[in-house]
Amino acid sequence: MNQITIPVLPEMNQLWQESLNWVPNDSQQQHFQRLYQLILEGNHSLNLTLITEPIEFWEKQLKFQTSGPRLKK
Repeated sequence: MNQITIPVLPEMNQLWQESLNWVPNDSQQQHFQRLYQLILEGNHSLNLTLITEPIEFWEKQLKFQTSGPRLKK
């Protein structure tokens, strides 16, 4: 199997703060990096998602998963 290069996720603290009023700590950031790595490795062999770049990981995985339900008024 071909080795793939996994980019390091940039710290997007301002984006986290603006969108969720929250910023991940170092441990959480490491967990996100590991999740990103696993997603890219899975995509490499199974083509599971369209996620290839760090910003896509943010938009399609982290933001969606951490935003929680939206309540209608």
